[in-house]
Amino acid sequence: MSVTPKWLQLQLVLSVWYIIHQLKQILLRFWPFLERPIVKVSQGRVRGVTAKLPNGERYHYFKSIPYSRPPVGELRFRPPVPLERFEQPVLNCSYERPDFIHYQAPLDKFIFGTESSLHLSVFTPGLPSEGASRYPVIVFLPSGGFRACTNSTFIFDPEPIVLEGVVVVTVGYRVGPLGFLCLPDAGISGNAGLKDQRLALKWVHENICQFGGDAGNVTLMGLSAGAWSAYLHYLAPNSRKYFHRIICQSGDACTDSVFQLDPEEKARKLAQLLGCRGSTDRDVLDTLTKAPAKLLTKLQKKICSSGEISCPMRFIFRPVIERDLTADSIICQPPEQILKSYDTLRMPIMSNLCSAEGVLGIMMSRDRLDQYNQEEWLVPQFLGHSEKLDRQSVGIEVKQFYFGDRKVGQSSLAALCDFMTDCTFAVTSCLSAEWIARYQPNVEHYHSYFSYNGRLNYAKAVLNVDVEEASHGDDLYYLFSAPFVKKLPKDSDEYRVREIVVKTVTNFAKCGDPTPDESLLGFRWRPVAPTAPNTTKFDLDCLEVNLPPRMIRNPNPERKEFWRKMIRENTNLL
Repeated sequence: MSVTPKWLQLQLVLSVWYIIHQLKQILLRFWPFLERPIVKVSQGRVRGVTAKLPNGERYHYFKSIPYSRPPVGELRFRPPVPLERFEQPVLNCSYERPDFIHYQAPLDKFIFGTESSLHLSVFTPGLPSEGASRYPVIVFLPSGGFRACTNSTFIFDPEPIVLEGVVVVTVGYRVGPLGFLCLPDAGISGNAGLKDQRLALKWVHENICQFGGDAGNVTLMGLSAGAWSAYLHYLAPNSRKYFHRIICQSGDACTDSVFQLDPEEKARKLAQLLGCRGSTDRDVLDTLTKAPAKLLTKLQKKICSSGEISCPMRFIFRPVIERDLTADSIICQPPEQILKSYDTLRMPIMSNLCSAEGVLGIMMSRDRLDQYNQEEWLVPQFLGHSEKLDRQSVGIEVKQFYFGDRKVGQSSLAALCDFMTDCTFAVTSCLSAEWIARYQPNVEHYHSYFSYNGRLNYAKAVLNVDVEEASHGDDLYYLFSAPFVKKLPKDSDEYRVREIVVKTVTNFAKCGDPTPDESLLGFRWRPVAPTAPNTTKFDLDCLEVNLPPRMIRNPNPERKEFWRKMIRENTNLL
């Protein structure tokens, strides 16, 4: 993936728009000629901005509302502490404050933000003072691989969703070692970033009615790492009480492959890089607590366990299965056990997958693609790390299936993209759907397959991988907007696809059914059918998001059955 003039031009365009966006935040802070509504919440009062939607209707936004005390000093690595009062009588929430400190995604070259910043933003079609009825609510968890996180409208502007009469809350949370370091013997149970998200959900539950939202109709939605997070909250009773359905866009957390490997050893290695010579985990924690946040963020890329070397996406600090069940814990047992506890879940779920999710893995492993010619590098994480697993034999079979006699690399890009798609997203997505269909017969599960390739498919251009399919994140700007996103005419194909995506998501948020009235969109999206626990066959029915949209059964069936066979032969997952 060489640097092309087209990619450089895109980076220049994005940089110019980013500068304009930041200048706009300064103007929003001080510009006197704006209508600025004030809303009272449990921590005090917040002042926002009244603006106009693309159709000319009014809406209101309140940006960067802090929901937690700054997680600094002795609060570093620990569960968030709710903020009791704002520092000002009326907090100016008309502009965006810095994000929590993180690497800029997806290139991971620069570090932005500050450790003291945990906030959320609210976008509402109407306030109670205007006589507005209660609107359904979507709480959105952004992507970033657990080492980046921004809820800025430069990336995630929810105007298209608000236009459909839905309140949107976008949440910032801790990432990297500051969000996912785990050292239980020193009192750090892990998953601080997930606990930030849950505190934000609690804040929404207590305050969203003041913004016109319905606390009794909340949908939790996440993209990529945000989807992994949403899935874990779906499995966690401590979190589930704050929402009523979930949407997972390109991500699930049904197997142990989503969790950190060797989390305690990673914490110790990080402390050693900082000069720690102590012999106990208390010494380790003392070193990590005193270290500059920027240095911790920078050094995380030097910590990688041996079992993660072959991961296409090396997200080093991720969620963990917590050792002790407490009032703060998120998940204390493997997701497989929870999902296979028969008929214990009831909440509707919508999930989706893009046809070329593997573009992200290709981009992130671009400097080591040749290593995948070693058979053991072709063994995906979801097969586990058992000593009984014959990794070389599995790798040989995988290589033959995808590549035959060809070399793995740029010359076999299409096959490489299929392999990366399956081993990073598609197989576990299908496994999740199968477990829900087998063991949770009362869960309505709507799954989609996004294959449309149009002018709003920005992600693969940013990732600099040239494929003709829909890459990881390519569906983003058919749901959200951004300053740099092209305004396309209403008779364009992209406008029609955006209408399909926005309508199905907002319908699901309103009533739990993406197509309650078939006549409005011209098709009926059917849920995945329940499967008897004692059968071996499983069919994945899903909506293909393209033009025209259509229901399909088992996208990429040969690849699906190949991995079901590999899973049965090498694990106890099926």
